[in-house]
Amino acid sequence: MLDDTDRQIITTVLDAFCEARVPIMVRDKVVLQYRIHRHDVVLFERRPRFTNPAQWTESAVAKFRLNKTTGTWSLLWRDRNSRWHRYERCGPAPDLETLVKEVDADPTGIFWG
Repeated sequence: MLDDTDRQIITTVLDAFCEARVPIMVRDKVVLQYRIHRHDVVLFERRPRFTNPAQWTESAVAKFRLNKTTGTWSLLWRDRNSRWHRYERCGPAPDLETLVKEVDADPTGIFWG
C-alpha cells in the first residue's frame, strides 16, 4: 500500500498534469483523471459516449507502478486487449514526474495515439 507521502506526491503531480493537459473550454467533453489502487496509479481519459452523450466512457492512458523496495516508479502501457506492458523506452525512474513527462511527450504515440 502507498503511504500518505506517496499519495501526496501522486496527487500533487497528477492533479497538476490533468489540469494543464485539458484546456478549460473542452472540459465538458474530455476529462483526465487517475485512480490509485495499491501500488498502481492508472491515468485515464473520460469522454461522453458518441451514441449517448449523457453516458461517459473511460479509456486508460497509462499506468504508473511504485516499487516500494527500490523506491522507483515504472511506466506501463495498455494494448488493445486491455493488457498492461512495461514501457521499454525508459526504465524505472526515481520520481513520478519523469514518467508523467514521458506520457505527456508520447514520442511513440502509444499513450495518446
